Amino acid sequence: MDSRKIVEIQSKYDVKGVTPLGDDINLITYQKRNDEDKSYKPNVSIAISAMITANSRLWMYQFKNENVLYTDTDSIDTTEITKT
Repeated sequence: MDSRKIVEIQSKYDVKGVTPLGDDINLITYQKRNDEDKSYKPNVSIAISAMITANSRLWMYQFKNENVLYTDTDSIDTTEITKT
């Protein structure tokens, strides 16, 4: 990126390194700043997620037969071809 873009990046991120490549082109390494609020805790329930996933797997089990290659919680891969 050019020098103007580096200044913009420095205002938002921690720049770890800049390698000039010539003709105002630079390779820049950067990462997010650590000054963000670390107290954010999303409102999720792992137990409910696990229950839904387990029930989905049990539901998909009824569709397994010799033609089924793979099932997931919301999809199935099979060797059968259907015409629509």
